[in-house]
Amino acid sequence: MQNQKYQGILECDVAVIGGGCIGLSIAAAISKKGMKVVIVEKGKVGNEASWASGGMLKPLTESTGDEKFLKLCMDSLALYPRFIKSLEEETSMDVEMDTSGGIVVAMSDKEMENIEKKHAFAAAHGVDTKVLSKHALAKLEPGIVKKAFGGLLVPTDFQLNNRKLCKALEKSCIMNGVLILEEEEAKEIIEENSNVIGMLTKKRRIKSSIVVNCAGAWSSKINPEIKVKPIRGQMIRLDASSIDIPGHIITRHPFYIIPRKDRSIIVGSTVEDVGFCKDVTEDGTKSLRNEACSLVPSLESCSVIETWAGLRPMADFPYIGKLKRSMYAATGHYRNGILLTPITAKMISEEIEGELK
Repeated sequence: MQNQKYQGILECDVAVIGGGCIGLSIAAAISKKGMKVVIVEKGKVGNEASWASGGMLKPLTESTGDEKFLKLCMDSLALYPRFIKSLEEETSMDVEMDTSGGIVVAMSDKEMENIEKKHAFAAAHGVDTKVLSKHALAKLEPGIVKKAFGGLLVPTDFQLNNRKLCKALEKSCIMNGVLILEEEEAKEIIEENSNVIGMLTKKRRIKSSIVVNCAGAWSSKINPEIKVKPIRGQMIRLDASSIDIPGHIITRHPFYIIPRKDRSIIVGSTVEDVGFCKDVTEDGTKSLRNEACSLVPSLESCSVIETWAGLRPMADFPYIGKLKRSMYAATGHYRNGILLTPITAKMISEEIEGELK
């Protein structure tokens, strides 16, 4: 949504590059502090990785054992109830937050060993989980394949409708006076005496006290010092209206099955280092369907009703904060951009407020 059209020179307090959930949430938070904010989006807001994600909030399940990263994710998850309540009340939109939990499925003795380790890791960090025997798993989720060895119940695996979250954040931005410039790509950061003073797009110069790079997989093109690379994730949606759908998110890393309120099933995700190619491939969608059916056999009867792919911004650790005077970054969240939205918005908006005071 492009709520105004400008040409030439535009002035603001904060210019945000990228209109995904991260950029939108930062813009909304900053605008509520009384600052004039502009979002510059090369396409349509909420139409890249945020649109293509599964909307999962799974700090423990997605954890690889990095304690610093797990803490960041758990802290963000703790912000979610108030974050969503405030957003839904402000916009009168439902983002379909679901706290039913998730199950990690083991298909071998080795995978059961990994589940035991994840359970111990969770306990050491105060996260509640429960190891499920083969019998307990079958009782909790009868649709899971009978040859599964067991699983791990993770009550803190949540989900929401990421596309509706994008729309709600966009509405919040507009309600709070944020100017959204779509189909306008940021080309160059403008500096003067080593201070960032704005940016150039293909259409205009934007003068701002602060610039925030939220460009996701494209972040390194704007700030080369940011080391982010695109990783393609292909996904499919199945029509599950004729079967009993799972009551939990079902995961066997890196694949997952997400039951939606509309009785569709989202299946993801491939992990492919193919540059900026967002093509959906026959091999990719076939592998997703096969993996889903191997975990929940009843999905074999479900037809594919949608396919898509997105580019996740992968980095060693997310960039959240100041790069240099007046230049900030909020990128590199990889598979956890939706999960890390509240804490990223909080950290960046508070730091910017402190700098501009």
